[in-house]
Amino acid sequence: MTINMLPEKIFVPLDSVFDWGKIIVEEPETHTFTKGNSTVEWTTSKVYFLDEDGEKHPICFELAKQNLWGVNGIWPFGTPQEYQTLDKVEGFQIAYPLPSVEKPTPAEIETRLTFNKMWMTTLDAMKKFCEKSKKERTVSSQLAAIT
Repeated sequence: MTINMLPEKIFVPLDSVFDWGKIIVEEPETHTFTKGNSTVEWTTSKVYFLDEDGEKHPICFELAKQNLWGVNGIWPFGTPQEYQTLDKVEGFQIAYPLPSVEKPTPAEIETRLTFNKMWMTTLDAMKKFCEKSKKERTVSSQLAAIT
């Protein structure tokens, strides 16, 4: 069995200068699962920081301290609300608000800027993928499946 180990994670503190040009967004992958008569499909891309030696590193960004404003349960797809009980929960989703809209703290401003940069990096990657011809996307997906 081969285990693909990535190098150490890159941790980016809130107040640091970060080179967003070294972010690598890999080709999108589509995933599906079927539950009953419903098929759910979603698409993701892996994102890495490329270091000086060309090695990929997962990235962790520091965010401003916040009080959590919600922990929501996650149940299997299609579970009616009356059956969404704690004994059937599959996981939890945590809300991360930035509530200080009128007087944000410096850390909240930095966090918002980080979220905006993440959003723009995602949009740029999507635009690049969409600019490829359908044939190029298909060939590239087929090659990814082979390797």
